Amino acid sequence: MRDFDLEQQLIDARRRRYGEQAQTQAPQGRMVGGRFVAPHALEYLAAGLRGFGGIRGEQMAEDELRQLQTTRQQALADALHGFNENMQDRPAEVLPPDVAGPPQPARPQNIPAAFRALSTSPDAAMRQFGMQGMAQIPQIEAQKAEREAQREFQRQQAELQRQQRIQELQMQQQARLDSMREQNATREQMAQAQREFQSQLAAENRAHQASMANLQAVLRPEKNVTVLGAKGEAVTLPQSQAQGMPLYNPQAAASLQKEKTKTQAKEQLSTVINQLSNSYDALEKGGGITSTQQGALSNIAARLSSSGVGQAVGGAVGTENQRQRQEIAQTRPLLMNLIKEATGMSAQQMNSNAEMMLYLQAATDPTLSIEANRSALANLDRLFGLGLAKPPKDRMPTPDATGGGRALSAQDQQALDWANANPNDPRSAKIKTRLGMQ
Repeated sequence: MRDFDLEQQLIDARRRRYGEQAQTQAPQGRMVGGRFVAPHALEYLAAGLRGFGGIRGEQMAEDELRQLQTTRQQALADALHGFNENMQDRPAEVLPPDVAGPPQPARPQNIPAAFRALSTSPDAAMRQFGMQGMAQIPQIEAQKAEREAQREFQRQQAELQRQQRIQELQMQQQARLDSMREQNATREQMAQAQREFQSQLAAENRAHQASMANLQAVLRPEKNVTVLGAKGEAVTLPQSQAQGMPLYNPQAAASLQKEKTKTQAKEQLSTVINQLSNSYDALEKGGGITSTQQGALSNIAARLSSSGVGQAVGGAVGTENQRQRQEIAQTRPLLMNLIKEATGMSAQQMNSNAEMMLYLQAATDPTLSIEANRSALANLDRLFGLGLAKPPKDRMPTPDATGGGRALSAQDQQALDWANANPNDPRSAKIKTRLGMQ
């Protein structure tokens, strides 16, 4: 069975590689012995060929990806058709008088074949439902065999009761005839008694046939139906037990399963964000992160300890602050995976989501101020989690910072936190000027 997801990932990776190759930079000159040497014509040619090859390769990868999507949709349609076709009874074909050839016979419901068709679907959720349904087949067959055994037992019991009743009638008839002989009954009286006995036998046979017909109607094998379980799984039940339950639909079940996966991912994401918040609290308590609420000396010490050299020393010594920083850094891949599951975005869509990448970077970067980290965590939880994390409250900057002590909005405070954490960036001065701090 083809793994369409893996094929798509490989094609996407090849397309990105060709895209990077297509953006080949023009060759640059170089200084040789104090003299500038311009690029050779062959270097331009090689760069052009690499760029053309990248463009061509990217186009071929996109064509291959479109073809894969078409094939995948066809495979999905075939799987759904096979499921629906086998889950229904098909009546016998009736050919018109002018059409020759043998008609198609009636075909009963075939649940195993329906689930086998579903297990070949390119959609992972539908394949899972198909495997779950096939796992139910032994149980379904066992229930069917049990019903067959019960029906046979009750038929034998009814037949045994009939034989006993006939024997009782025969014994009663024989006793009646013996009594009539002793009383010298006439031949006509004996014949009348025999006719009455035959009438009793006929009535008993009719009663038995009616009883067997009712028994067959009651014990007739029920049609199995596949319904949607409480957890979104496919459940096959006898029709009498499935009253009021929605019929199973592969697409609806797959959608329900995906929504359930997203909800679980959101719950886990909020849990991880709370754990990250606790790590930042411990880092703040240990004086290992800058904050707008701390003095200059404390922030300098915290910034030095969070620098590359400071973290190397902290890792060698084994400080608690460095352990917290390492745990924060190790959480980044987990956050990315949970966001991917919570949103259903592909890796390419995540990479192109600038807002999400900005918050993710800020939430896992302990070199920024703790206010910026907490704001990023709150934004991640609001956008992709359950939204249970409380956003940072607006803070009143010091009077000498703004001259008026006005309150900053959460967005302005986040910009200020970034500017304080990146004082050498030219944009920091512009941010502070806009906020009236310079």
